[in-house]
Amino acid sequence: AFSIVHSADGNKKFYLVKEKHSHSEKVIALPRNLIDYSFQFFDKFMWRFSRQTLKDVLMLNERFNFTYKKISRLPEYKEADIIHFHNLHGSYFDFEAIEKIAAEKKIVWTMHDMWTMTGGEAHTIGGQNFVEGKPERNGKTIYAVNRPLVDRRQFYLGKKKSLYLEHSKSIFFVACSQWIAENFRKAYVFNPNVNLSLIYNGIETGFYQNLNQRTWSTPRLLFFNSSSPWKGAEIFKNILPLIKGSFELVLVGKKIEGASVLKHYETVTDKKELLSLYNQVDILVFPSIAETFPLMTLEAMSCGVTVIASNAGGIPEQITDDTGYVFQNGDENGLLEKIETAISDISLCRKKGMMAAASVRAKFDIYTMIGNYTALYKQVFQSN
Repeated sequence: AFSIVHSADGNKKFYLVKEKHSHSEKVIALPRNLIDYSFQFFDKFMWRFSRQTLKDVLMLNERFNFTYKKISRLPEYKEADIIHFHNLHGSYFDFEAIEKIAAEKKIVWTMHDMWTMTGGEAHTIGGQNFVEGKPERNGKTIYAVNRPLVDRRQFYLGKKKSLYLEHSKSIFFVACSQWIAENFRKAYVFNPNVNLSLIYNGIETGFYQNLNQRTWSTPRLLFFNSSSPWKGAEIFKNILPLIKGSFELVLVGKKIEGASVLKHYETVTDKKELLSLYNQVDILVFPSIAETFPLMTLEAMSCGVTVIASNAGGIPEQITDDTGYVFQNGDENGLLEKIETAISDISLCRKKGMMAAASVRAKFDIYTMIGNYTALYKQVFQSN
């Protein structure tokens, strides 16, 4: 989605989204036209046979959405001073619209993944072709590129490089981790005139708190069994039977065959349920393969949970030796070792959790993030 900002302090703001799931008057769904419904009609048939959409096959997700025509008619857009982009991939936003918007408005663009510097992949999973300006070799299977018959990634790399060069005074990029900032600086599409700031994502530390309920004697592990291939569920499932030491497993998602589970939840989406869940465990196992700056780890840490996570993306910027455990991305033995170390000393584990909560409050509170964005908005307003 993206935001329309009218004031330097960010108080007057509207949110434009592909699909609205809110009753707020400040959330606006992009209008849909006959072309949108036509694609939707054909996609119903294509999905049955190929699990793909027509735009996926032709790699046209950022084309024929008529984004600029839709938003340019909105009074909120006409009166806006800043357009704040978040994730633009998702078959609702035309890439060409960025050029038209940049010619009229100032743009703040938060990079939540690597899409801004690739031909279409949200993450390169360690690949370095984006540095040379080439599509990743296995990138056709990486979201948001979905096995296209027509590969347009080289075209989009060229378009992005030209766009950032031509409109470097209008676009202000924001990295939500040092990791993504460093990758952007070495990317083919980058140029020295680009405006780039670091603003960490924040969470509501006043809500996600340690409720001091940990009176049980056996360490409890929390694991979210995600179906996404990039969340590393298989890594944990492979080492689960090998863990030496006593622990109890709290599982969210699909059941794991043969696993003894203390508590199982099909899904947890409500914030209050999440708060309760984090406070029922000592350890969160987070073996994700692709991340930029996850919020789940921060939420758990803020509740006094010791997080054991891969070193994917900006995770090492969240977790230190004093607050949790970081293992090499994809290293099953490394994860096994960290889990066994954590469950061997529940007192140390809870001490790390308390230090983790203090660290998140100090560095990653949502009001710190808001203050940083407000300062950036003021800078953008004052720029020529």
